[in-house]
Amino acid sequence: MNTTWDERFATADYVYGTEPNASATSSPASIWSSLASANATSSRAPVTTAAVPSCRCSRAGSAQAPDAVQRCTFSSDPDDDDLNLLNPTMPKSNVPAKVLSELNRQLNHELSAAHNYQALSLWCAARNLTGFASFFSRQAGEEREHAEKMIDHALDRGATPELAALPAPPREFASLLDIALQAQTMEQANTTGINAVYEAALAAKDYPAQVLMHWFINEQVEEEAWCAEMVDRVKGASCAGSLSDLDRHIERQLAGDGKKAD
Repeated sequence: MNTTWDERFATADYVYGTEPNASATSSPASIWSSLASANATSSRAPVTTAAVPSCRCSRAGSAQAPDAVQRCTFSSDPDDDDLNLLNPTMPKSNVPAKVLSELNRQLNHELSAAHNYQALSLWCAARNLTGFASFFSRQAGEEREHAEKMIDHALDRGATPELAALPAPPREFASLLDIALQAQTMEQANTTGINAVYEAALAAKDYPAQVLMHWFINEQVEEEAWCAEMVDRVKGASCAGSLSDLDRHIERQLAGDGKKAD
């Protein structure tokens, strides 16, 4: 049985938004308190709050209508989930526990990689290596997109991802070659982590997660390819002039390995 606030307040000579000393923003809780006082002093039948788990509100009238009435429809059915708006619950997850654990670990690893790539970009920008700085900044964005892809997958399947604290990235590097080698090490670690998620999905026969990981596995082939090329090109830049030229063209040169250059 559904009962409106209007009917309940009318019983106790109170209407939400029009009762004495009430404001248009009074809460249902404050109105119930007013009702309790009204019950104590009224000769009419008391209004009770039993079996009223939730409400759905809509305001009648407008700012120009001082007698605006807040209409709240209550359901006395405790199983009426459609009206239980004040305590929403997540659907039950259908992601196997081991797969979800690996997904959580890897999405946090992707966020950490984004943090690290941003640090590489800052190192390069501080030394006027603007081409490398732009490249690593773009890579940081890609890593965040990878994490979002995993987060969306978990949410779509009723699981809530857990974010971990990100460790501070390394900031001191002796040379641009150390920067390139750091990027290569990071991508190799990414590949290892993605493979671990895929192996967990295989063992659990989690086919949706397997399909998701297929995309990441293919992506890592490209990621490791541009890392290897970058290391080789930096090693080959043996003088200041060749290094400057490499910085100017690095994004275009790596575009063939799946990296988009402006």
